[in-house]
Amino acid sequence: MARTIKKHCQTCETETSHWLDSQECAECASREGMERLQATQNAENQRKKASKKKKLSAKRKKAAKKAAATRELTAQAKAKQEMYRREAARRHLLPFLSRYEEQYKAGWVHKVIAAKLEQFLQDVIDEKSPRLMIAMPPRHGKSLLASQYFPAWALGKYPHLEFINCSYAQSLQMDFSRKIQELVKEEDYHLIFGNLGVTKKNEAIERWSLYDFDKDKRTGGGILAAGVGGPITGRGAHVLLIDDPVKNREEAESTTVREAAKSWYSSTAYTRLAPGGGVLVIQTRWHDDDLSGHLLTEMREASIEFRDTGEWPDDADRWDVVEFPAIATSDEQYRLRGEPLHPARYPLPALLKIKRTTAPRDWAALYQQNPQVEEGAYFQKKYFKMYKTAPAYMDIYAAGDLAISKKEHADWSVFYVAGVDEQNNVYMLDEYRGRWDAAEIIDVMFEIHKKWKPRGFGLEKGQISLTLDSFLNQRKREEGYIDLHIEELPPGKQDKELRGRMIQGLMSLGMVWWPEGALWVDDAINELLRFPNGVKDDRVDAAAWIGKMVSGKQYVGAGRPKDKRNKSWKKKLSNYLQGNKPGKKPHMAA
Repeated sequence: MARTIKKHCQTCETETSHWLDSQECAECASREGMERLQATQNAENQRKKASKKKKLSAKRKKAAKKAAATRELTAQAKAKQEMYRREAARRHLLPFLSRYEEQYKAGWVHKVIAAKLEQFLQDVIDEKSPRLMIAMPPRHGKSLLASQYFPAWALGKYPHLEFINCSYAQSLQMDFSRKIQELVKEEDYHLIFGNLGVTKKNEAIERWSLYDFDKDKRTGGGILAAGVGGPITGRGAHVLLIDDPVKNREEAESTTVREAAKSWYSSTAYTRLAPGGGVLVIQTRWHDDDLSGHLLTEMREASIEFRDTGEWPDDADRWDVVEFPAIATSDEQYRLRGEPLHPARYPLPALLKIKRTTAPRDWAALYQQNPQVEEGAYFQKKYFKMYKTAPAYMDIYAAGDLAISKKEHADWSVFYVAGVDEQNNVYMLDEYRGRWDAAEIIDVMFEIHKKWKPRGFGLEKGQISLTLDSFLNQRKREEGYIDLHIEELPPGKQDKELRGRMIQGLMSLGMVWWPEGALWVDDAINELLRFPNGVKDDRVDAAAWIGKMVSGKQYVGAGRPKDKRNKSWKKKLSNYLQGNKPGKKPHMAA
């Protein structure tokens, strides 16, 4: 233990302990030590603080550098993404629309339509004369996609294209034309398709042309907006676009309006098409004989010739039909029976509410794209029974309704071949339908006779003696047929509804069967369901003659012993025709 002594310290000015070996004041030494220690600690703290600040600065610089690099990469990625988006909008219709309509709810149906429109455009460029028909319910986005954005997109890709856009009112197409022109003038449009615009010398909404500012000249393409039935002069069309040619039910019910629209289409609009040009019809259906119905009827007639010859007629258009009911009536590629078309916009409860508040005929036409009431007015849907295999033993009969003319718009001649079994059930076996002259009708009758060997041909009294007798006798002599029997049927009441009561009565009793899957049977059923409001009734007349032909006939059953017949059907049919309840239905063959 070090020794100390009390001594006056000159520094402290007090009596303090001094170390004997160093004569140093212990208090001063302790204080100086503490000060040195504090200074040392302060220095160390300053050094650490400076080092930490230096490290933090380096870290911040590194982070800032990394953030700058990230921002650069993000900007490059965004630029690259934007280039991809522009390219997608240039190549495909739906990305082009979505670029401008962020709230547009595109469903699978719009993807299908967009793909069809893209193929349609390519076929126009390849001069394949495409024909595309789109039938959809109201307010499902078809016009925005097909009448507004499709022309704008097509003109950007192919600026030389000429469009003639038509609707039931020119004002509607003027609105579309204005929106298309506004799109073309947008800066974003130029980023996608180049320096295109509208020529100032020709930018009226009803008729305007595209201008290439890089080449400082017109491209040749543009839009002409017109109303259905209005003049279309001085301009051709690579694309004839017709959107809703019918305004409302009143116009749809007017034969004059419908015929005017069909005449305008064939004599005015169709003649403006460029070689290889395309026709695009976008419609909510109103009537069986609206413009779409008329065009489809013509195509069905051509398909019969195609079925017979294996080659599509050169003078007939072949339509690609995109038809979607609001509620699926059968399983489809993208939805099941009973599902809505575009649930994001119109879910099933909303459609059912519309159906409840809409007249059945309007619901069937506008929303289901089937311009008829499902149950029919005269012939009901439940009347149509289907068979896969007809009985082996039947009495065969043929009957026809004749319209002797080969004119394009003449009525059709129709023959039905039917078999009657021992229970008096009627099996519709075949249909022969065409526009024939007198000699050709006789050819058809002999063809039927060779194939089916009917016990007789039922024709309205007077048709043979007045028009076909000489042709028939000549062919009999040439062919050597002496068993081709003609049965002249008395016309009775000339009212078609009264004439058809016999076949209607048999059908209501479940005694008339139709061949499942036959090529002609769907059209036949649709025509009967539309009677008496449909455009055509030649099949109805022919079926009515079949009803008259088989009534009262005794069953023979070729090649089979005569069995005891069930005659109760006569009483049931008689009760039906007299307005009484038919009672229990007779036995129906499986």
